[in-house]
Amino acid sequence: MAEAGDKFARLREIYRRAYERAPAVRAIFDGAGLKPDAITGAAALARIPVFKKEALLDRQRADPPFGGFLAEDPSEIAHIFISPGPIREPQFRSDRGGHGFDAIFRAAGVGPGDIVLNTWSYHLVPAGLLFDDGIIAAGATVVPAGVGNTDLQAQLVLELGVTSICASTAFFIALAEKIEATHQLPRDW
Repeated sequence: MAEAGDKFARLREIYRRAYERAPAVRAIFDGAGLKPDAITGAAALARIPVFKKEALLDRQRADPPFGGFLAEDPSEIAHIFISPGPIREPQFRSDRGGHGFDAIFRAAGVGPGDIVLNTWSYHLVPAGLLFDDGIIAAGATVVPAGVGNTDLQAQLVLELGVTSICASTAFFIALAEKIEATHQLPRDW
């Protein structure tokens, strides 16, 4: 049981579960001479060695699919994202907030009644689906678009009453220029 105000209690719980279920996490902790219960402050946390992306990629190749880092039952995996490397990243069925993106969208004022055009990629990489999950969890409606076809996306912004656009800066500028060229700017543009 954690003491009131113990900022590291949840982190210890996460590390304890990972230590028990993921051999790669256990090896990292054991190599540092550390147990999850010892994570009581920043100094103990700093003892956990940094694990570089290249080392993760090597581990995933040697011990597919996740290199010994999976601490959940494989049946709980909803998506497997492929990030540059290629590194495989599981997303679990229990994650309904897009890894915290719901809080980010709420903080930005996105919520019920909003229609969000999500132009991030929905294939292989996690961005599109994580933003999608976060937008839905914030209570807004998603138009899953991906990148490209600015003509159609500009039409969707105007016809669907899109209130927010989730895009890279470059694609947002291209889309905004396309919308401005139509001379049919949205009310709050």
